[in-house]
Amino acid sequence: MYFVGASYGGYAAAMAALKTPDLFWYAVSFAGVSDLRNIVFKSRYYTNKKFVEHQMGKDVHNLIARSPFYQAKRINIPMLLFHGASHTLVNVRQSQRFYQKLLDLNKPVEYIELADGDHYLSIQRNRHKAFTAIAEFFKQHLVSLK
Repeated sequence: MYFVGASYGGYAAAMAALKTPDLFWYAVSFAGVSDLRNIVFKSRYYTNKKFVEHQMGKDVHNLIARSPFYQAKRINIPMLLFHGASHTLVNVRQSQRFYQKLLDLNKPVEYIELADGDHYLSIQRNRHKAFTAIAEFFKQHLVSLK
């Protein structure tokens, strides 16, 4: 079984990879949040600070415990991360940092950054690149399971 998600679903895919590795063979995260602490920390510069704190909480230890970035050592299934370079809802650094962390831990991970990409895969070439990459990732990892 596999888990594919975007935005919150991308976060959920990463959390599923670390919390239920025996259930999933691999996971795909598009524009997923990986570091909740970072989101709350960065919100202090914006007018939505109170909203973000209300939604995610302020307890640093809890935010870290619920962030795939800080739990990356527990991920042992292949992951495909992709993110739009111009994404405004979830900063591309979320996926870039998570990817680098997984690489540093020698975890099976691939990363694709979509030029001018946004939250909705609005550009046709990005949709094509994303879905082609997902299909290839599935093919590669389904073969390795047989």
